[in-house]
Amino acid sequence: MPPVPHSSSSPRPLHIYQHLEKQKIHVRHYWMKSKKTLLCRCRRLGCGMVLTQPFDERSDPVRGVWLPPATFYRHKRFDRACMDIEDEANPCESSVVREQSVGAGVTPPSAAPTSIDHPDAVNVPRFLRDIPDEASAAGRRIPDVSPSSLLADTDNVARAVQDLQHVIKFINQSAASLSYTNLIFDRPHKGNFVPAAHPDAPNIGPCKLQVEAKENASILRHERKMFQALIAVQSFDRPISLESTAAAVLQRAADELQRIDDIKAGEWERQRCPSVSIQPEDAYESHPATLACYFLILTLSLLCGLSREKCNFALATLHFIMRWLVVETNISSSEEEARLADLPRDSRTLLKRIHLDPKCKSYITCPSCFKLYNDDDFACPEYCIHSPLPGAPQCSTKLKRTRIIRGTAFEHPVKRYLYQDMKQWLAQFLSRSDIESKLERGSAAMKVADGEQHDIWDAEVLQNFQGPDGSPFVCGPSKELCLVFSLGVDGFNPSGARQVGGFAGPTNTIFCSYCLLTKDRIEELPSNKWSMRSCKEHRAVAEKWRDAQTAEEQKAIVDRYGVRYSELLRLPYWNPVLFTVLDSMHADFLLKLHHHIRDVWGADPSMASGEGHHAPLPRPPRPSDSALASGLCVLIKGNMDKAHEQALLHCQKPVLYHLCHEFGLRRAQTALLMARELIQFVQFLLLFHKRQPSENFAKIQKLLKTLSESKVPEAALQELPKKKRTKNDPPSEQEMIKARSKLENAQSTIAIGTGIRVPTLLRLCAELGISTDNHLRPGCPLHKGGLLDRLADWRLLQGLTNEDGNLLHPGRRPQSHEAPPPKNTVVLGREVLEEIWIDQARTQLPSFVTAAPLVAAEKRTPTADHWRSIGLIHLVITLIRLWGHKEGRMQEMLHNYMHLVTAIHITNMRSMSKDKIDLYSFHYKEYFCGILKLYKEARIRPVHHMAFHYPMLLEAFGPVHSWRAWAFERFNYTLQTIKTNSKFGEMEMTFINDACRAANLPALLSSNRLPDAMTSLWPEFQKTFRSDIRGTRLNDTLSFGSAGWLKVTYPSSKPRGKLVELQSRLAGAVTNLTGVHHSDIMFGSKLWKAGALYQPYSRSPRDSNVIIRNADFDQAPARILAIFSEKSCPETPSILIERLVELDSAQVKEDPYQQFGFSVAGGLFFNRYHPLEIIKYEALVTLFARTVFEYRTLGSVVHVLPITKVGRKRLLLHHLGADYQ
Repeated sequence: MPPVPHSSSSPRPLHIYQHLEKQKIHVRHYWMKSKKTLLCRCRRLGCGMVLTQPFDERSDPVRGVWLPPATFYRHKRFDRACMDIEDEANPCESSVVREQSVGAGVTPPSAAPTSIDHPDAVNVPRFLRDIPDEASAAGRRIPDVSPSSLLADTDNVARAVQDLQHVIKFINQSAASLSYTNLIFDRPHKGNFVPAAHPDAPNIGPCKLQVEAKENASILRHERKMFQALIAVQSFDRPISLESTAAAVLQRAADELQRIDDIKAGEWERQRCPSVSIQPEDAYESHPATLACYFLILTLSLLCGLSREKCNFALATLHFIMRWLVVETNISSSEEEARLADLPRDSRTLLKRIHLDPKCKSYITCPSCFKLYNDDDFACPEYCIHSPLPGAPQCSTKLKRTRIIRGTAFEHPVKRYLYQDMKQWLAQFLSRSDIESKLERGSAAMKVADGEQHDIWDAEVLQNFQGPDGSPFVCGPSKELCLVFSLGVDGFNPSGARQVGGFAGPTNTIFCSYCLLTKDRIEELPSNKWSMRSCKEHRAVAEKWRDAQTAEEQKAIVDRYGVRYSELLRLPYWNPVLFTVLDSMHADFLLKLHHHIRDVWGADPSMASGEGHHAPLPRPPRPSDSALASGLCVLIKGNMDKAHEQALLHCQKPVLYHLCHEFGLRRAQTALLMARELIQFVQFLLLFHKRQPSENFAKIQKLLKTLSESKVPEAALQELPKKKRTKNDPPSEQEMIKARSKLENAQSTIAIGTGIRVPTLLRLCAELGISTDNHLRPGCPLHKGGLLDRLADWRLLQGLTNEDGNLLHPGRRPQSHEAPPPKNTVVLGREVLEEIWIDQARTQLPSFVTAAPLVAAEKRTPTADHWRSIGLIHLVITLIRLWGHKEGRMQEMLHNYMHLVTAIHITNMRSMSKDKIDLYSFHYKEYFCGILKLYKEARIRPVHHMAFHYPMLLEAFGPVHSWRAWAFERFNYTLQTIKTNSKFGEMEMTFINDACRAANLPALLSSNRLPDAMTSLWPEFQKTFRSDIRGTRLNDTLSFGSAGWLKVTYPSSKPRGKLVELQSRLAGAVTNLTGVHHSDIMFGSKLWKAGALYQPYSRSPRDSNVIIRNADFDQAPARILAIFSEKSCPETPSILIERLVELDSAQVKEDPYQQFGFSVAGGLFFNRYHPLEIIKYEALVTLFARTVFEYRTLGSVVHVLPITKVGRKRLLLHHLGADYQ
């Protein structure tokens, strides 16, 4: 874009210059009319200092050099690289701020310099002062720089820029890996710390550190690297245009050396006077207005994801506002000037002042085998020396990258691993106010009297967990704080927990982490035949794997036992079998629900709805009749033993699949399982068909007859072919159908014979009466080309082709000689999905429920909360409405699905008991059996088997809200949103630093370290960043603790407009029902109970739909009209409601939902209400999803589906007519 014109007599605002600088607009280019060269105005090579005559000779000269595109973009990259180097080298203050004199006072905007050439134009960016404006180019002295000299310097600049890039990366990585604890000095701590006067080498002066001490290794290494960088940059020659960039790098190294001296001084004083608390310079003592600016910028950067340039612009705006306030109020005291000076211009300065960075220990890790090495120049080798096995060769992967800069070798690791010190983090965590009392509150509530497990503290693992001395660990001495940590290793790999626990992946032969069942028995139901894993045997096998001498031995152990060694086995209390839990979020919602909806039923709006006989997956093509007949003969004539099984496996998988399909057997898994299904089927027929005629036995006879009538050679029906078919074998009927189709529809003569054998062409010619005699060589058969020529002549005579042999009607569709295959259908096809979408649009969900996308209609991947809403709410509402009164397969499919829904509801309850665990086992077993019976093509996944082990986990750890992975998935999302520069070796530091900073900022804002004037910011912060209460993760957080149990919000201002009339009517109703005068009533706007938000209908209709209970009825749906209390006791609110009218005893039979239980499937109510009532807040049970529709003879009804955030102890759990309390 062309430069922005301006007049030298009018000043430019400061923010315009900063915006131009950060957006790097100083490199401007113009295409020539020929579009072969570009006008370069770069700074580093001086192109912007050259006057060039434009192609229009009538125009004034322009500044820049016309260059070829390759050279132009190379200059542009150099200029951008130098800007990046200077940006990385100055992480605290920008050059503008360093040049500005704070002591000179603040210049009012009206007195600002009027030209960028003015010597006092300190607010103008440096690059705009260095390059004069085109408007005044005629009156300036332009340096004598020739284009040829610029092109000659390009290679020198390129080499120098690359060297400076490597040095600044070397400095930054070394600074990020610096860690220290207690430094050890070379002499006793007497007197004050005295730094070296003019250091020309590392670690010199009266207060130097001991070189041999391990505690000093990190800081001495960092100091040595900084001196190395200083000497290297000062020594090598560089173009004069890179002086400012080199100076920035030198300043960065000098700042790090000053930082090292500050660390030494602080540690010296701490050790010299251990009784005196030496605090670093505290930024929290700044003025509250300045601190508020700090937190605003840090929030924008760390939590809102704004870039550094945008945050710096916001900082400049805040600085401008504060300066104007000082000018307008005529305050020029030194205090106000210091306050302005305390506000930096770069967001990175704030990070250093606020101390949000974690303390990490740096390791060098091998990119191939991930072996860790201490980050030490002398201890770490150049190549990885790790050997995975005793006799195996070393890894030998290069660990460091080296670059020689003017004779000096600079090394930096290829890959780092940063570890946040656990003790440092724990100390910071426990320093939060009231955190210890909150931690102790959980363990103090163990052993609940009602027999229900409400938390992990109530379960047997923590109840019986013993410390090193054999006494209970959790219920230890009152003066001790005992902490239990959960290790979340899901990361970006869903099988991460299994790997860390020492188990093979789910595709291994031994796929289960709780038992030793093999993959070929995955469809078995629970029985005593299952061999359960034990901790003792697991440790023995894992140690055997660790001590194996070869990789083949390790692989054999993994294949046989599904076990590897894990470092966690070094912990004596670690039970890998029990402690590697099956996460309910992944198992229930992302796997089982997803599998049933997408893979078993299928969801596709472009297809018709069906009954789910076939899985929505591609099926193998039907083999030839000959192959089917051969497979059937092998099946019938076998001895029903292992040899018979192996003989069936020699058949192709499509043969086994279609044989299973013919007899209605399962055909979803491997060829081995299908072979076993067929053998069991034949065994059953041989045993029982004589006693009772079997329909399946008749199927075999009919199939044999059909294959016989299909002109299959008789030999194929007698035995399995001993060898493969040869090229002279007679053609099958399928081959003839294909040949006839090609003859009529092939585009050319050559295309007729594509994929067609010679015997097939001979029979085709015989059918058409075409002579196949060889006139040139009598007695010899025609070759394939000759047969194609005869068929081409026949096509020409029939008028199918022209003289060139090309088809005259190429657009004609091929004629099929067999019946078209039936059109594929899915269960959730077009018709069903439309009904789901209609119900979804008219359903009112509570505000804490994550709204689900349209099933299969949106391209985004549904989350676990989305699948929860789809599977447990929307499908339940619609499918029962559509299939509830049907019979046959639809009813069986519905009952099978509701078994799954009920099992998922039970596993995700907020409390757990032995009865609920038994109820889960019943429903899940019924669901598993239904899958095997109804869906012959549905694959059973490892998670379906592992879900049978849920009872063991529920007994050991209690309700799943304490150990499911919603919180860890949120951490994964946080890491994915962190912006990095995609540079290997630096991304690790970016990830851990930004994640810890974002976590430390809210904790600091809520602490008592800030001035009292800033306490009002914390509620607003919570309102902004915690306003979205949807999703299971926040439900788990808000549903526990005294703060989430009961809280009423009363509006601070008086009602206005229509609210005045509404509250007047509600107050009159309350007065009529209670007798309390309306002047003594105060109305609330929100009520929180057990993490659930309740609101009046006038404020939020979807949060006003509630389930209540009292002495007259156990559960009833109602609508909240008002939340009120007497002014004398606002802590005990009452609720004004109106209940939905229920169905009578005769009409209940029309309700298809009641057969599945109210808490799981809900129920129908008339779309009208009883008279107003008043209840206490204790009567509130939960909220419900409200759906209004017309149903059969009932007319307009409301479907009520409880959306439970608390335990379902008082909600009925029954299914298929069986009640469970």
